Amino acid sequence: PADGRRARASTRAGQLAAAADARSLNRDRHLSSPGNRIDYKQIRKLGHGSFGSVVAAKNLNDGKVYALKTICYRGAICVKQDRERALKEVHALRRLSSHCCVVGLHDAFESTDSRKLHIVAEFCESGSLETRLNSARRSVERNGWECGKISERIVQSWMFQLCGALEHLHKHHTLHRDLKPANIFLCNGGRLVKLGDFGLVNVLESSLDVAKSNVGTPCYNLTPELLRTGGQSKAADMWSLGVCLIECCTLEQPFVKRRAPRYREGGGEAADKKKAGRGRAGRTKAGGGGGGGGGGYVNSIVELGKAILGETVDDHPRLASYSQALRKACSHGRGGCLSRDPSERPTASGLLGTAYFVRAMERFLRFKDHLNACPADLSAWLEARVVMAKMEAATAIVEEGNATVS
Repeated sequence: PADGRRARASTRAGQLAAAADARSLNRDRHLSSPGNRIDYKQIRKLGHGSFGSVVAAKNLNDGKVYALKTICYRGAICVKQDRERALKEVHALRRLSSHCCVVGLHDAFESTDSRKLHIVAEFCESGSLETRLNSARRSVERNGWECGKISERIVQSWMFQLCGALEHLHKHHTLHRDLKPANIFLCNGGRLVKLGDFGLVNVLESSLDVAKSNVGTPCYNLTPELLRTGGQSKAADMWSLGVCLIECCTLEQPFVKRRAPRYREGGGEAADKKKAGRGRAGRTKAGGGGGGGGGGYVNSIVELGKAILGETVDDHPRLASYSQALRKACSHGRGGCLSRDPSERPTASGLLGTAYFVRAMERFLRFKDHLNACPADLSAWLEARVVMAKMEAATAIVEEGNATVS
């Protein structure tokens, strides 16, 4: 009994010391007063994970609804590390959320015991792109491809808004590193796009720097250069954008569906059947159906890496429903987001400057009043971006003419 009391006393002393250490941490200048959680009333849960939870909450002062993300710091040893990691997201949002295509930050504060961080962000009422894609997959299963597919005009409007968000990040020498449908949020009935979840951002010292950490969701962020050299640059975010674009057009995650002829390892038909069986056992949640080759699903990071380095996904039959310009944007060739050479991928600014996306932005502006889906800040950014693209195109024509004369 005496040993038990001493053990409990030691544990309690450790907890008190950890709490004291947490309170002694310097107050971050990006945080407001602790304990502001009482100003928010939870409406409904939006999601949860190992980090904590996200709820829709009403601010009792201004009456608006926000997304309230609560990050829990772990045990006594990890409080400082977890706090630094969580504050990284706050710092990124403070620095980047001024853009109309990035989720806005309203407030950030810690709990009174300094054991949790609350991030109050803009609430995107239409949910995530992941939810939208899952809904489209169900529609395709019920009604067929032509009735359930996402129209090209919607896809291109999502893409130029995401390009705008990435352009903003990259101008600040920042990589998102976890671009995927679950981190892309929709507003105004799904017409507007906001890029969020900056928990894995990495700030580069210059535009030529390469990040050396391996993070993100593999099927979206495992790039060829990461597999070869272990480094990532701004081109890695463009690869992730290409993967998201392919998924929007085909309603299937690329690279996760094994194509039997490409992965035959000897043994003929028997080996293929054995591999297909393993694929069914470890099937990735890719959703959708039809359109791709058979052979099961990859069930290891090694198989996924092989597919990323050698598989062709820009010839998917469902891509035939879309224009050549959109297919080029997600192709493996030069100028495509899925080029395996990062130097051949377009930049976010480069994609926004193409005639295809300039026309899409102009069309969006023409119908903004009819759609009632274009806030003033987005409208101003689109108008400025269209003017800039046209000026760049005119300059390029003049320079080409001068070069020809010379």
